[in-house]
Amino acid sequence: MPNRLPIRKILARLPDGPAKEPWYNQKGFFEHKLAEPNVYDKGKIKGELDAARMPNLHLTKDQVLDLTTFLMGSEETSLPASYQYKPGDARHDIQEGWWIVKKYNCMGCHQFIPGQQTILMGLQQYQDNQEQLPPKLLTEGARVDPEWLRKFLSNPAFEHDRLESQWRTALFESENADVRLLG
Repeated sequence: MPNRLPIRKILARLPDGPAKEPWYNQKGFFEHKLAEPNVYDKGKIKGELDAARMPNLHLTKDQVLDLTTFLMGSEETSLPASYQYKPGDARHDIQEGWWIVKKYNCMGCHQFIPGQQTILMGLQQYQDNQEQLPPKLLTEGARVDPEWLRKFLSNPAFEHDRLESQWRTALFESENADVRLLG
C-alpha cells in the first residue's frame, strides 16, 4: 500500500482549507482532485499496477488555486452561427485544407510559409544535410496533380510505401550495375 498523507495535510493544500459546505461542484472537484488525486479512490480496491492513476504532484495551496482558476476559465464557448466565418466559395476549400494541415501537423516537417522554421530544420542531423528535409510545400498546389493529391491526403501511408518501394528498386538496380561493371 503506498504511503498516504494524513487527511489534515491534504486538506491544508486546499486554497480555502477544509470545506465548510458541500463541495461537489466543478470547482470543488478540481481543488480536491489536484490536492489529493486519489480522493475518489477511497474505499476502492485497486491493484498496485493499476495504470489509471493521476500522479500526486504534491501541489502547494497557491498551485492548486492557480490550476483550478485556469481550468475553470478554460471552458469552450460556442459562437452564434452568424459570427462564424463559413465562406461558400474557394475560400472554403482553403479553410478545409488548413484544417487538414493542422490536424496532421504537416507544418512540423514541411515548410508552408516563407521564412517558416519547421521542427526538423532545427535538428542537428539536418544541419549539414538540408537536401534530406521533406519538400517545401510553398508552391506545391500549383505543381501537383489534383487526383494524386486527393489519393495522398486520403491515405498518406500508401504514397510513402510507394516511394520507399521505388527507392529500394533504384538502389537495387544501382547495386546490380556496380556488380555488372566489376564482372
